[in-house]
Amino acid sequence: MKGIDVWSAEYEGLKEIEGHACSRPSTDLPDLEFSADLLQLQPVIVATNTGRTSLALQAINAVNQPLVESWPSTDQDIIGTQWFAVDQDDVTRRSEELASRGISLLQELTEAQELWLLWHSNLDVEHLSGEFPDIVVGPRVDEAPSLPSELVKATLYPYQTTGISKLTSMASQGLGCLLADEMGLGKTIQAIAVMSWMSRNVGSPSLVVAPSSTTANWCRELGRFAPHLSVYEHTGSQRTGDPSVLRNADVVVTSFDLLIRDEFLMREIEWKTISVDEAQNIKNPQAQRAQVLKRLRSRTKMAITGTPIENSLTDLWSIMSLLAPDHLSSLDDFKVRYPDETHAALELGRRVAPLIIRRRVNEVAGDLPARTDALVPVHTSNLLALEYERVRLDESLAPLAKIGYLRQICSSLRCLDNSNPPITSGNPKYEQALQIIAEAFSRDCKVLLFASYTPTIDEIQQDLGSRFASALVSRLDGQVPIGERQSTIDAFTDFSGPAILVLNPKAAGVGINIQAANYVIHYTPEWNPATIDQASARSYRRGQSKPVFVYSLYYKDTVEELMLERVQAKRVLSAHGLKAAEELPSNREIDEMLMRSPKESSV
Repeated sequence: MKGIDVWSAEYEGLKEIEGHACSRPSTDLPDLEFSADLLQLQPVIVATNTGRTSLALQAINAVNQPLVESWPSTDQDIIGTQWFAVDQDDVTRRSEELASRGISLLQELTEAQELWLLWHSNLDVEHLSGEFPDIVVGPRVDEAPSLPSELVKATLYPYQTTGISKLTSMASQGLGCLLADEMGLGKTIQAIAVMSWMSRNVGSPSLVVAPSSTTANWCRELGRFAPHLSVYEHTGSQRTGDPSVLRNADVVVTSFDLLIRDEFLMREIEWKTISVDEAQNIKNPQAQRAQVLKRLRSRTKMAITGTPIENSLTDLWSIMSLLAPDHLSSLDDFKVRYPDETHAALELGRRVAPLIIRRRVNEVAGDLPARTDALVPVHTSNLLALEYERVRLDESLAPLAKIGYLRQICSSLRCLDNSNPPITSGNPKYEQALQIIAEAFSRDCKVLLFASYTPTIDEIQQDLGSRFASALVSRLDGQVPIGERQSTIDAFTDFSGPAILVLNPKAAGVGINIQAANYVIHYTPEWNPATIDQASARSYRRGQSKPVFVYSLYYKDTVEELMLERVQAKRVLSAHGLKAAEELPSNREIDEMLMRSPKESSV
């Protein structure tokens, strides 16, 4: 009995079906509701509590829109107490399209299959709840590659093993991946495990592209965790121009700057995988480094960053266009579809989920010691307040330049004029920092102090060196050659007594591990919360065994207080995947900052 005949008997008064007299079907089957519309089936991606996803069908014009387990096999179907006619040609076309990509209903999706469904079939991910107890996700046929224990010489945390499994699974499918674990969770070791796994097959090497300040650390970590891999550091004036030298290594490590200079050499090789460390450095899709990376040939690519969105959602577009260029719309279309708003950020997050591994410290690192964050307000001295007011009221200065000068005054008066009193005279914020340092040293602990201006770092290093004769006082900023930075960190780590490392947050805020310190002092606020958070994470990460204390010092009723208020607001937005922070404040924010005066609160 054909579905169209049943429908005609119900709605058109057909009296005979296949030579047999009949009445209206609803008369003979009063418990069934006969639908006047064809059955409408919408594929949906469902996610279980285990994080696995599969494809199911939802009957969107049936009562309560239930999930169904299979495509209809005939031209009619009964769902619950409803009867539907079925367009079998449409069902066959749609089911065959899915089958051509290896997609079966209620079978676990591979990352490639899920990505195709999200981007090309315009589906969303729904969470499978207790409303559908009969729907059980079946086992996936193509399981992730087995992971030999000799991949890395380290005891891995369960979440790291899970991350490595997904990374290798995606690499085996030819997909790129964004490893976006929060800072301190061991992204480097997971990336090294993937390179180790890929090196089992002979052929071309893997490439690591990193900031110049961290290439030495990458070589060090590769030697530590994967000593069986041969590593060539492509840096310095004596680097090779011969592609055969690169091909003979298992892993080549180079910097963003040298990648641009040596693009044609790098394009001679089809890399097994390209790992882009601190991938926020390619957030500008028009930048040379981003363009060069897209022109390199590789089987797969991996982006590594704890802060994939620093300025806007287009940061994420730029990274994703490297990892999966065939799955994204053009940048212009992307900006229209995904403005920097909450709803767009949430939708984008769902659509790129198959390409991202993102775990947070509070989710997976319950064994980390306690961390205490404290904002420490300080009143200015009379001397500092007078100088602050003189600059604030100077009409000859442009507003943005004035903000810069006010920040320097809050750091040290000698930032503006070396003839001004030193940081040790009339600087209550430095006095507060000294109290924290003395407390840490009394406990035989080590300290990281982040300051933004070279004159301030000079003054602090000189004063601390004479004040604490038995302690190690070092610096790590643009004045320290890149080749000497790791040895500076090693000396700081290995020193047996109290020590302090004075750092510039931009020069030393990424890509280095300094778990030896458990006191962190932010002496000068920064515009971008990512810069502050990355700096703090140099200490609070895997390997840290002591409680960590993070202090942010600022002068009340100054530009510094408003900067920290702005940072906190940007953190809230960033938590929703939105604009984290521009490098510079808006005109409205500048005007607000220049209205505040510390003079009345001076002590």
